[in-house]
Amino acid sequence: MQTPTAEHRADVERRLGALKKIMAERDLRAVLGIAGGAPGQNGFLRYFTNVELWAGRAFFIVTPDEPDPLVVMWSNYGAEWGKLIGTTSRIVSTILDNQPPIVRVIKELKAAAGNHAGKKIGTLNMQSVLSLSEHAALAQGLPGATFESIDTAANAVRQIKSPFEIKAMEETGRILAGALERFGEVARPGVLAWAAASESERYAKERGCFWGRSKYSLDQRPYTIPTLLDRPLKREDVILFELVYTGPLGYWHEITCLYSFGPLPEPAAKRFDTWWKAVQAAADVARPGNRFGLIAETADKMFTDAGYKIVGHHTPNCHTIGTDEADGITPPPPDELLKENMVLSFHPSTWLEGDLAFLISDNYQVTPKGGRVLSTLGRPYRQLSA
Repeated sequence: MQTPTAEHRADVERRLGALKKIMAERDLRAVLGIAGGAPGQNGFLRYFTNVELWAGRAFFIVTPDEPDPLVVMWSNYGAEWGKLIGTTSRIVSTILDNQPPIVRVIKELKAAAGNHAGKKIGTLNMQSVLSLSEHAALAQGLPGATFESIDTAANAVRQIKSPFEIKAMEETGRILAGALERFGEVARPGVLAWAAASESERYAKERGCFWGRSKYSLDQRPYTIPTLLDRPLKREDVILFELVYTGPLGYWHEITCLYSFGPLPEPAAKRFDTWWKAVQAAADVARPGNRFGLIAETADKMFTDAGYKIVGHHTPNCHTIGTDEADGITPPPPDELLKENMVLSFHPSTWLEGDLAFLISDNYQVTPKGGRVLSTLGRPYRQLSA
C-alpha cells in the first residue's frame, strides 16, 4: 500500500467530479457505495477513496456539497488502516457507538436527502454486495426514498483510464512480470509446485501487491487452479503458471507464462506458436471503435487457418479490468465498442478439440494503434533448466 501522492489525489478528484456530474444529471441527493473485504467487492471503494478492506463491509457516501466521501465501517482497525492510505480523511468506525454501520449510513443519507422531493439516492454494488438485512434497514429507515443503481454509468467512467492509472497499471505489470521470472528461477523437477508458486507470490507481495492468487495448468487443458500441497513439478510437465493480483494502488492484473524443462513437445509448441500469432493479431484490432467480438473472431481465424478444429471458448476472450477484476459486464457484449484507454485483461480463449487450450493472460491498453501490453513479460514462454 502506498501513501497517496498529490498526483493520485488529483486523479481521485477527477473521478469524484465525474461521479458528481452523474448525480447532477439524475438529480441524486447522494450516492451510497457498498464494499466488501474480498476481490470483486471493493473496487468502487478503492476507485473513489483508495481505502482497502481485508474483511467485513464498508460504506461510502458521496454528496454534492462535500468534497470528500465519508467512509463508514465497523472495524476501528480497518478505519485506522484506511486513514493511512485513503484519499479522504473522513473515515469512521461505529464500534464505540455499539451500532452497525448501516445505522450511521441511514443517518447520513437522511441528512443528505432532507426534504428534497423524491429523495433519490444513487447506489453502487447495492444488488451484489448489500446484505438482505441491510436492504431491509435502508427501506425501513428511509421511507419515501428511492434508490437508483448507477453501476453502469460509474463503470463507463472508470473503464477509461487516465494517464495516472495507466502508469499505476504498468507498475503492477512490471512487478508481476518480475514475479513470473522469479518463478522460473526456482522451478525445477522435484520442487513442490506450491513452494515455487509461493516464492513467486513472495516477490509480488514484498513489492506491494495485496489481494491475489496463483494458479496452474499442468495438463495442457485451459483450467488454471491451485495445486495440491504435495504435487512436485515433473521433468515432463508443460507448466502454465498464472498470477492474478492487485498492485500497490489496487489495480488488478492477470498475467501468465508457459514453462517447460527442455524444449516444448512438438504438438504443444505448434499450439503455442499459433496462440501467440492469434494474440498478436487480436491485439492489433483492439482499437477504439472496433467491436469486442472482433477480438475472438480474429483469434479464431488464426487457429482455423492453421488447421485446428475449434469447439468454443473456455473463458471470455477479454474483459475490462481496473480496481475490480472486471469493471463492467463480463463477458462484454460482442457488439459493444472498444474505447480508447480502456484496459483489457486479454486472454483470447479459443478452445480446441480434445479439451486443449492455453489460458494465457496479460493486460492491454486500447489505443488507436492497437492493444499495447502493460507488462514487461514479452513472449510468455520460458524454457527452464532441468
